Amino acid sequence: MTERRIDDPDEAAIYWAARIMSQDMSAEEQAAYETWRSEPGNAEAEARLAGAVARIDSFATELLARSFEGELSDAAEACSPPEASRNPVVARRFPIAASIAVAAISVAVAVGFINRPSPTPVETFVTLRGEQQLAALADGTAVNLNSDTSLSVSYEATRRLARMTKGDAHFDVARDSARPFIVETPHATVSVTGTAFTVSVREAASSVYVTSGSVVARGDEAQVSLSPGEAVDIDAQGAPSPVEAFDEHMVLAWRDGVARFRDERLKEVVWVLNRYFDKAIAFDAVEIGDLRVTGEFDIQDQAAAIAAISLAFDLEADERGDSIVLRNTTE
Repeated sequence: MTERRIDDPDEAAIYWAARIMSQDMSAEEQAAYETWRSEPGNAEAEARLAGAVARIDSFATELLARSFEGELSDAAEACSPPEASRNPVVARRFPIAASIAVAAISVAVAVGFINRPSPTPVETFVTLRGEQQLAALADGTAVNLNSDTSLSVSYEATRRLARMTKGDAHFDVARDSARPFIVETPHATVSVTGTAFTVSVREAASSVYVTSGSVVARGDEAQVSLSPGEAVDIDAQGAPSPVEAFDEHMVLAWRDGVARFRDERLKEVVWVLNRYFDKAIAFDAVEIGDLRVTGEFDIQDQAAAIAAISLAFDLEADERGDSIVLRNTTE
């Protein structure tokens, strides 16, 4: 049977429910169903359908019980007088049979979905600007969240699913070969069974840095395997960059509470620092942003960072509303 492509998750959930009930799915269809269910939002649509069917079945059972009680009463009345016709009883067997059939269908669909292992309550973690958090997940995985990061984690019988929408998180994953640990971002999907790695989510791309074990990262166009010390960027189109080595001491310095730079332009340095501070650092001249910086900054101390930059490049810092503006002292 040719697989149908339905874009709406709720309609697709109904379609797959019907296919499962048919008990006539090919191996190809089964694989297509599993792929569909793994895509963002589809498991939730399946759960919504299961809930709706369960409610329908509950109401149907109650109504059927009432109808059956009425039928028994009618049958008793029909049997009492010898001359009474039993046709009413016979005539009403057909709607009861139809009710039973409808209820049976509801039960079959409900069993097909509800008996699937349901996710545990979702664990949600959000850090504000300037905040960092260490978290222990229900499966034993340790997570270190950087500033301005959003993460939710749920658990199923066959996988552990973490969704990141922004920020940085380092995962030290508890090993479970039966349930891969999967991180989904707007650009990429990362899959492991037990290892340590960092995921960074930006508007234009998601980056993966592996510190131990092995990781598979994939976008819409391709997938790559990463070993310790390797990193990849996956852009908004789902295309991975070439795999490259990275310096953990530099890239993951935020885990030590600092930001480290080696010959970076000042505007790139300030972009990173502004992720941690409420008052944004800005320049009053474009050329200031092109100054080259090598150094380490405390990401919890904006005053110290501004003082260090000002001293290194002979700049003045002026507080203007919600910003701190760096300018040349010659002005």
